[in-house]
Amino acid sequence: MSSLPKEQQTTPPPNLFWRNNPLLVPGKKAATFPYQKTVLMIVRSPTTLERSVELAQHLFNDIRIQTFFTVPDNRSSFGNDLELRIHQKHLPFIPWQQARATSFDLGIIASSIDDFPELDMPLLLISHGPGATSNRSLHGVNNAHSDISTASISKHSRTICLVSEDERALYSSHRDLITIGDPVFDSLFLSIHHRQEFRNALQAETRKIIVVSSTWNLNSSVASHPQFINELLQRLPQDEYIIAAILHPNIWVGHGEWQIYTWLHDAIDAGLRLIPYDGGWQATIVAADYVLGDNGSVSIYANELGIPTGLISYSPDENLDQRGVIRKLANTTRINTIDGVLDFISDESNHDVHLDEHHIRVRAATDFANLGNSMSAFAQLAYSKLGLTPPQPVLEGLQLKPPQVQIIQPLSNWCTFHQKTEQPTFFSIIRTPATVGPQIPR
Repeated sequence: MSSLPKEQQTTPPPNLFWRNNPLLVPGKKAATFPYQKTVLMIVRSPTTLERSVELAQHLFNDIRIQTFFTVPDNRSSFGNDLELRIHQKHLPFIPWQQARATSFDLGIIASSIDDFPELDMPLLLISHGPGATSNRSLHGVNNAHSDISTASISKHSRTICLVSEDERALYSSHRDLITIGDPVFDSLFLSIHHRQEFRNALQAETRKIIVVSSTWNLNSSVASHPQFINELLQRLPQDEYIIAAILHPNIWVGHGEWQIYTWLHDAIDAGLRLIPYDGGWQATIVAADYVLGDNGSVSIYANELGIPTGLISYSPDENLDQRGVIRKLANTTRINTIDGVLDFISDESNHDVHLDEHHIRVRAATDFANLGNSMSAFAQLAYSKLGLTPPQPVLEGLQLKPPQVQIIQPLSNWCTFHQKTEQPTFFSIIRTPATVGPQIPR
């Protein structure tokens, strides 16, 4: 039977908040590791926490730099337990009130909705994903990104890091903009040669992997088609297909991990690979043969890699042809029914995915600047702000790890026997998991 992964900590420890730790006092000499500079990672949501940890661990594994994490007052509505999550990851934490009163050498936030003029440090604002509500949103859909203060009152610089030149249209000309690229897409692009390793982690063998992805809102995949996962498990032979689900962190945090595992209990027992939001969603994209989703990051990244991508949810009045990577979703297949999904995956033009570096470069070069080298470009910028020379050799993209997922093999199945016309004494057997029930009477 499926079960919720063991929790590391249920309540915040009493010493979670700032104490006079002599080793972690910004601006003073450390007692052991003689770090020279301090970096503050500003975390507003569970999504940006994961992005910030990946970035800092890769970028600042430098003995000259001490990294801190903090949570601002204007956190996401999904960020109520961010301090607890930061503690569970054993990250150096500093409360927001203390951060505001402290001088750091550099601040980084995976969002560009606030300049934080009250912070005494240079600040880099980076994208946390290419969905329709991110920096590359359609003009007018999410004005928070383009309507941030026109002139910061801080004495330090505020630099917005663009994923592509296409993003410049979202900001006023007076903004300090620099085109960096997308380290997350680079991690996918640079990991395509690990595709088989990722597939092995999902125990795919010769089976096709269908990824169902969902962002969070009323137009999301889960909201529009809550039964699609079970229906796929019911309709597709388990000896030929694997179903994996990638749900937005806000779904996990908003409803609660216990509730997600409870709702999907039968599907997990039927073999569903439910990917934790902090445990391999990027590697699962690389492993996929098909992606069924909405206008979130997963669909966009998969489409840019060349993986057959179908939209099973989208706003009926959504215009997807105005800008950047969002624009390309307009050309993907729209699917409204489970029969449409079956037609999509049976289309021969969608068979045999081969992730080829040349074709990805041709497809994605205009949407992601410095393709394959964005981490190096970001390192050059960050270290220049710190007044340090970047470490050698040149940094490459984030190294993806195989998906970490609970896999349960179905213990019982519905079996359908099909007599072969050309050989009447032979039958083929199609097995589907019993826990999700038969689609039709057997």
